[in-house]
Amino acid sequence: MERQRVLADRSRSFHFLVWEGALLSRLCSPAVMAAQMRALMPWLAGGNVRLGIVPFEADLQVPAGVGFSIHDGTLVITESWHAEMWLDDPADVALHIRAWDALAESAVYGPAAHRVIVRSWRVPRDDH
Repeated sequence: MERQRVLADRSRSFHFLVWEGALLSRLCSPAVMAAQMRALMPWLAGGNVRLGIVPFEADLQVPAGVGFSIHDGTLVITESWHAEMWLDDPADVALHIRAWDALAESAVYGPAAHRVIVRSWRVPRDDH
């Protein structure tokens, strides 16, 4: 949450995509997960931060894969289980931009994204 301070800098812009499966994966306690879900809500309104959710029912042009970030169109940072990779070769960056654009087209935004987030909260959980 501390790293999110940079998002308040209105001189910068951000576009995030989240796979719906990430909203359902329990990597922390339900209370922490609920707090994280609530923290997503302000970013649905737009501004300098754009948040898209790729829902399960989306028609995908490319399969969802590993997470990556594109920085100023010149650097891609991606991670595997054992390493963080910084890719600055123009061909690698272009490939990731094409994948990003395809996933962004499959995403929902604003009220539709809100509905996906709320739906994920309503999924029955086995707490045993």
